[in-house]
Amino acid sequence: MRIRRRIQFMKLLPLFLALGISLSHTTCAPPPAEPEPEAGKPAAPSAGQLYQQAVNTQNPEEKIDLLSRAIESNPAYETAWMERGKTYSELGDFKSAVADFSTVLAKNPESAEALFERAHSFQNMLFWQKALADYSSAIEIDPRGGLYAARADCYLAHKEYANAIPDYTKAIAMDTQNAELYTNRGVCYQKLSEYDKAIADYQRASRLKPEEPSLYYNLGSIYWELGEWSKVLGAWQKCLDIDPDYGNIKMYLPTVRKRAIGKH
Repeated sequence: MRIRRRIQFMKLLPLFLALGISLSHTTCAPPPAEPEPEAGKPAAPSAGQLYQQAVNTQNPEEKIDLLSRAIESNPAYETAWMERGKTYSELGDFKSAVADFSTVLAKNPESAEALFERAHSFQNMLFWQKALADYSSAIEIDPRGGLYAARADCYLAHKEYANAIPDYTKAIAMDTQNAELYTNRGVCYQKLSEYDKAIADYQRASRLKPEEPSLYYNLGSIYWELGEWSKVLGAWQKCLDIDPDYGNIKMYLPTVRKRAIGKH
């Protein structure tokens, strides 16, 4: 079974924007005031100037260096800590990312963004309970659909299917046209052998995203469990029409065809 996850473990992408939660550099608060340079000395770049240079560079190592200098210049610059943590996460250095997000939370424990990002890092480190705790705290502060989806994905990855379903349902209520939410909830229902509900979710997802082969693969695997061989054949053929090399379907098609016509 192919499980479509909103969070791809060990793929290095912070997900606030991917989950539809708007957080832009332009909306960040300016850095706290900095001391004036001594008379007669050239002014060093300010923390704010270093930050702007950091967000404009495409080189992650250079970005971390600039952000570190901004933080050294002004340790109270929360936005720089956040941005450096996200950059560490992009590079796969989740331990350093957690440290930066924790620094932000020590100063601002109500930051849903920092909680979310730290949860994402914990999840990539496979610290499931810490990730779930942070997602839950973020939801208490800011109960948006994307946060419910993130927590649901964590439950799904940890095989807590019954816990994932209510979160996916809440996320779907806030984003009814998101095929991945229906797909992932369908996976949970399928794992719990609630096949009718799984079929309904996969069918809804296929209407929203008809070119996704995994949906037809999953549908076919349910029909296999139910012994509905003609439906297995139909679903898997749709899968192969989209991706002729998908999975190991071709290996099993002769068996499915024989059973569909009553030859066992």
